[in-house]
Amino acid sequence: MPASKHASIPLKHAYFACRIPDASSPSLPRLFMRKPNLFISKKNLFRIIFTLGLFFFLILNFYTPSLADQGPGWSPPLRIPGFSEEAKTPILIADQNRTVHAFVSDWVGDENPQLGIYYTQWNQEYGWTSPVDILIPSRGQARLKGAFLDQTGMMHLVFFGGDEGGAQIYYTRAPAVEAGQVRSWSNPVIVGEKALIPDEAAIGGDGKGNLFIIFAGRISGHGLYAIYSNDVGDTWSLPEPIFLTNSQEQWPSPLYTYVDQSGDGYAVWGVAGKSGNSLAVYFTKQNPDGMTWSEPNQLAQAIGREADTPTIIKYNDELFVIYHNDNTLRMRRSKDEGVTWTPVVRLFPYVGSNGPASMVIDSSNTMHMFFGQRVGNPATHGMWHSTWGGGSWTYPEGIDTGLSSETFDPSFPHAVVSQGNTIPVAWMHDPAQRNGIWFSYTNLDSPQLPLKPLPIPPASLTATQFPTSDQGLKIPTSVNNSGLITQDLEPIKNLTASQPYMPLVLGALPIIILLVIIIIIRGQRR
Repeated sequence: MPASKHASIPLKHAYFACRIPDASSPSLPRLFMRKPNLFISKKNLFRIIFTLGLFFFLILNFYTPSLADQGPGWSPPLRIPGFSEEAKTPILIADQNRTVHAFVSDWVGDENPQLGIYYTQWNQEYGWTSPVDILIPSRGQARLKGAFLDQTGMMHLVFFGGDEGGAQIYYTRAPAVEAGQVRSWSNPVIVGEKALIPDEAAIGGDGKGNLFIIFAGRISGHGLYAIYSNDVGDTWSLPEPIFLTNSQEQWPSPLYTYVDQSGDGYAVWGVAGKSGNSLAVYFTKQNPDGMTWSEPNQLAQAIGREADTPTIIKYNDELFVIYHNDNTLRMRRSKDEGVTWTPVVRLFPYVGSNGPASMVIDSSNTMHMFFGQRVGNPATHGMWHSTWGGGSWTYPEGIDTGLSSETFDPSFPHAVVSQGNTIPVAWMHDPAQRNGIWFSYTNLDSPQLPLKPLPIPPASLTATQFPTSDQGLKIPTSVNNSGLITQDLEPIKNLTASQPYMPLVLGALPIIILLVIIIIIRGQRR
C-alpha cells in the first residue's frame, strides 16, 4: 500500500495535518454556517438595560458596607490632600467617636513661607477635611513635637518654637471638638527654655488631670528635662533633668514616649554624636509619684552605623522596645517594668533606618507594628505591617511597596486604632524624596467599641506662662473661625472613603459584562 502523503510529517507537528472542511461541507457545525448578526434587538437591549439598572439600584439603595464586606485588606495608598511635598508625618490621635485628629508641621504661605502647625481630621465616611493652619510663628519655626487627648476631651500640644539662634518649648491646648477653630486654642506659653537642636519633645498624661512634658534642652547641660502639671495644663513645674549626656558633643535624639492604660509613662531615646548617628538607646519609666523618673537604663550600644529610632509599647503587662541597630530592626522585652530585659532579637531580613516603628493594639488584643524598610536585590522599599502572635512577629505584608525612586521611599509611620477595629496609618517618604504625606487604612475583624461623643468645652481656657519672655508666636487672623467646626473644616471626599460600595461595583463589573455577552449570544441563536 502506498504511503500516505502525510506520513512523513513528524508526530510533534501532526496536529497541523487535520482537514478543515469548507463552508459547503454537510458536517460543518451550524455555528460556522450562520452569518453573525451584530444587531441587538429591542428585546435584548431591554434585558441588558433592565439587568444593569436592577444591579445598580440594589447596590445604591440596599448595600451597606460592613466589616465582612470590606475585608481585611488595606485601602489604596493616597496622598493626604492639602499639604506640601515637605510636610512631615502627622501625629494621629483617635477619639471614641470615629474621628482621627491629625496635626502636621508644614509650610504656611507662598512668599516667605513659615513652618507652622496644621490641623485636619479623618473618618471613614468623608475622608480628610481641609487643613487649617492653627499656629503660625511670627519668627523662627513652630515644629510640632507631641499631642495628647485627655479623658475630658481636651487636646494638648507641645512644640518647638524658634530656630538655631534660640528656641523654647511651647504648650497650647483646645477642646478636641473645636480643634479646627483657630481661636479655640489657648495662647501658646513657654514651658521650657534653652531647647536643643535636634529638637525633641513629647507630652503625655494619666487622664486624671496630670500631664508631663519631656524635652531636649541645655539648661544645665545637654540632656532630657521633664516638667509636670497637676491641673490639666493650667500651671507647670520648673524643668528638672532626667538624663544628661555629660558632653557638649552629644544630644538626646530621637525621643519617644508612651502612656499605658493605667496612666504610667515610659520613655526611650537615642543619643546622637557629632556624626548625627545615635550611639546608644536608653529607657526610663515614670515613678509612682508621677513627678520623677527612674534611673535611665541603657538598652543598646551602636553596632556599626547606629543604635537609633527606638519606640516602646506595653502589651499583656510586658514592655516591647523596637529600635534600629546595625541597619536592622531589633527588639528587647521586659516583664518587670524595665528592671531586666530579654536578649536582643533581630526581627526581619529587612534593612534600612526609615524612622521608628509604630505599634498599636486593637480591641481583640492583637498588637500591630508598622515600619519602613527595604528587602531583596534589587531592593523593594515599602511600608510594612506585622502582627505579634505566638511569641513572634508575622512575616511582614506590604501596604505600599516598590523600587526606590526620587519620590518613593516610605518612612516614619504613625498608626492609631480608631473605634477598636479600624487602623489608619500615615507616613512620609524619606526627606530626600519630598513627596508629601501618605495614608492607608484597614478594617479589622475585631469588636467595635461603643461610641462616645467628645465633651462640650468649658467656657474659657487659661494657662500660666513659665518663664515670662517674648513668645514670638501669633494666632493666625487670615482663617475664618467664627462658626462651627464644620465651617472651618470642609470634607474632602475620595473614591474609597466617600463611596465604599465602589469596590463591590468594580469587582462585579466583569460578571456584568459576561452576562451581557451571554444575553446577546442567546438572543442571536433564536
